[in-house]
Amino acid sequence: MSEKPTDIFGIAPFGEATKVIVEKGTDGALGTIRTLFGPAAEEVGEFFRDKVRVYRYQNLQKMANKYNLKYTPDGQIHPKTGMHILEYASWSEEDEIAEMWAGLLASSCSTEGKDDSNLMFTFALQKLSVVQVRIIAHVCTNRTVRIGKNGLIYCRIHTVEHAEESFFKIEELMRISGCDDAQRLDRELDHLRSMELISDGFNASAEDLNANITPTALCLHFYARVNGHKSDPTLFYKKVIKD
Repeated sequence: MSEKPTDIFGIAPFGEATKVIVEKGTDGALGTIRTLFGPAAEEVGEFFRDKVRVYRYQNLQKMANKYNLKYTPDGQIHPKTGMHILEYASWSEEDEIAEMWAGLLASSCSTEGKDDSNLMFTFALQKLSVVQVRIIAHVCTNRTVRIGKNGLIYCRIHTVEHAEESFFKIEELMRISGCDDAQRLDRELDHLRSMELISDGFNASAEDLNANITPTALCLHFYARVNGHKSDPTLFYKKVIKD
């Protein structure tokens, strides 16, 4: 009986090339990321040597380059949060998502490297498609953020007088998301709603195929963090009013 092939991903031909790339991966842009891990840097080195292959390394390199273009290393990162970012970001090849991983890496740093508040956002980002992150970026950028009397942030749920901020015709939503499949867009919005990142979506019983999309407070915090902002989120958004 012949043995079954074990190289199901077809990476065997990249053997030596991968070894060279990974060994050099601790220099340059990726070297900057290693410095954020402090005492855990040796473990990060093992991650690069043992787990990364050509495809995943290239994705990490893209994320690291985006980090270096926008951010300066500031403190250290909680090892658990950092390793989750490396693990998930290494599978993300889309520029928009790589940019968000870089921002999340930046906002995860603290003086002592013990802040794990971004851990929830690593799990959220790794579940999002490029269509979903485009929708999130648009609605968070173009909505008015409100500060309640209790100091918490939110966006007003769709009302007639504020319809221009939350109401999207299907043609506009297709342009924003880069997706021209209405059925997929319905699924994408359903998923965002299941993650409690937006409210509303398509009304299946309506005559017209239009969507009401309002980012939740969790989504507003998420979007600020994936853009490298780690202080008061109201300072990140341009359109902010107090109740």
